[in-house]
Amino acid sequence: MSYENPITVVDTESAKIRAAGMASFGQSVGGAITALGQRQRQEAKENKKANKEFLNAQTKYNEEYQQKSWMASDQFKEDAGYDISPQVTATFNKWADEGAELKARRDRSDDPEERRKLGAQIAVYDKFFLGGGMVNNLESFAELKNAIQTNGGPGKAGDVGGLSLSSMNHQVYKDFMGMGKGNGGKAISITGMGGQLGEDGQYSPLSLTAGFDDGGKYDMSNLNNSLITIPDMQDGVVDVLQKSGYIAGNKLNTNSQGFKDFIATNEKGVVEYTKGFDANGNEIRYESLDFNKMYNALDPTFQATIKGYTSEGSVSGGDSSLGLQTMQSYIDDELEEMSDSDKEMFKDKVGVYPEEISLQIGEEQGTILDKDSLDLYKKALTAQKFIELQKQMPGIAAEKPKTLGIADRKALKSQQKQLELDQKLAGVIDTVIQSDKDPDLAMYDYMTDPENAQNLDYGVFDRKNFEKDLIPVTQYKEWVSTRDAKTFKDLFPNERQNNLDFLDDQINKNSDSNFISINEDRPLEFLDKEEAYAALIQDVPAFSNMDPKDLNKARGEGDMRERDRQKTPEYKAKQEVKTINQEIKQIGSQANYINNEKAKGLSGERKSTAVLTLEYLDKINALNKRLEELKK
Repeated sequence: MSYENPITVVDTESAKIRAAGMASFGQSVGGAITALGQRQRQEAKENKKANKEFLNAQTKYNEEYQQKSWMASDQFKEDAGYDISPQVTATFNKWADEGAELKARRDRSDDPEERRKLGAQIAVYDKFFLGGGMVNNLESFAELKNAIQTNGGPGKAGDVGGLSLSSMNHQVYKDFMGMGKGNGGKAISITGMGGQLGEDGQYSPLSLTAGFDDGGKYDMSNLNNSLITIPDMQDGVVDVLQKSGYIAGNKLNTNSQGFKDFIATNEKGVVEYTKGFDANGNEIRYESLDFNKMYNALDPTFQATIKGYTSEGSVSGGDSSLGLQTMQSYIDDELEEMSDSDKEMFKDKVGVYPEEISLQIGEEQGTILDKDSLDLYKKALTAQKFIELQKQMPGIAAEKPKTLGIADRKALKSQQKQLELDQKLAGVIDTVIQSDKDPDLAMYDYMTDPENAQNLDYGVFDRKNFEKDLIPVTQYKEWVSTRDAKTFKDLFPNERQNNLDFLDDQINKNSDSNFISINEDRPLEFLDKEEAYAALIQDVPAFSNMDPKDLNKARGEGDMRERDRQKTPEYKAKQEVKTINQEIKQIGSQANYINNEKAKGLSGERKSTAVLTLEYLDKINALNKRLEELKK
């Protein structure tokens, strides 16, 4: 078998077929590619358009927000005096971007539910940027700063028209006063908060928080700008005093009748004075003002001023009412700053120190104070003006005591001695008058008391002097029984010493006498009460040299007679008649009695008209019956 080469077949068609097929495929593919490219281009155009619209919308809304933030920042710079942009720009830009994006998303969405949700969230940003939230945050911060720095600085704070230092939070005052004009922003950092979805399905509002370096933090959307300005509670007082003639301009009008009407006088009409001293220690006298007269004159003005704060507080406002706080600030910031000496004068007129006054809410006479607070406040305001004017009173130099010569010193010494003696005698007389005993018996008891003897500077032996001049009637028999036979015979020549019954007859005949004289000049003479009283006093060494007329005057004979008169049944009866007549007058008519008793019964036991009528008649008849008895 031999190898033979195969017959070679030459293919002249397949290449043509492949070529034709490839041409046909190419045409098909090329058509498909062309169609795909057209769709892509269309989508690209649509995406471009949508994205461009989204971008334009976002840019538009962003610019709207940014425009408002720029205006607010510029206004803050004008109000507060410094640029706050460095502290707020980052937060404003972030919120502007967020809000603008939400609005662009809403505009692009065709889903009602999505648009609703986006609208609720967008409202938070619109309220901040467009609805005044941002402006209010910045304005309230600037206003608080300006208020504190304008009215809270030296010379203003703590005075009328300035901020009340007593009612202002110390940290707030420290932070805002420390902000320098022009660089105030360096002291604070500002952050944003809000925009979060809460459990209630609502988004929290946007707000700013200002934090001070080494200080406090403040929600700028909720700054308490209700600062208390110290009121002028003395407003209108000058006009009243000028109209009364008390002052002319700013000076006392000492020649006017109005001025004289304010001068204090005693019951006898004598001008009263206060005492002071000049720089050299010399005594100065000042006419005293009448506090009560000044109070009555100024009361209507103070009443109207206090009533004016009713609109700034009410009973329902409690202790936090602005009106109450404002009036209290006047006490805490103004009145408590008095000097110690002025405070003492203040307490003398008002009854308490300024720092002890705490106003209480109420409705007394159309004010927001209770009765006690209203009365106390008006007294305090009067006292403040009283002290101010009293200091302006012209002074009169007190006369310096003259240098006394020998004769004057002797006379003065004698006067002083006599004065001391008169005072001692007055003490004795007062004791005697106040006793229920007769004056001679009361005097006898006083003089036999060793302590009283010592006070009157007479000893045991001196005290026995009056026992040589008189003896009590109760000791008459005993005294006679101790006499020797000769003395008894000289005294009673017709009587026996072993039978003294005759003395009883003497005593009974002189029943009004409490003492018997045993003085040799008036032996065994029964003395009346006045004679015995005078004899007892004159036996005191200190009073023995007194003129009888002066002694009679000093011992208060008129007072003693009046005392004795008041002990009589006639006097007591007259006094009881007066008392009964006064009681009848107080009861009044039957109608008045019934009405008054019914008014009392509103809160307790109620009685009928018939019962009250009987009750009235019983009382009146009983009183009239007693009057008839006394007249008999």
